[in-house]
Amino acid sequence: MYALAWIEPHLVAFFNVECIVEQVNVSSNAVSAALSLLS
Repeated sequence: MYALAWIEPHLVAFFNVECIVEQVNVSSNAVSAALSLLS
């Protein structure tokens, strides 16, 4: 249980980073799609 209590915050932080990376990928894809429509 102690190990889990120590690891869990790190897992939460890791998943938050994953979500941020995914958001950045989605928004950069949207930007490149918009640019290709404009050009």
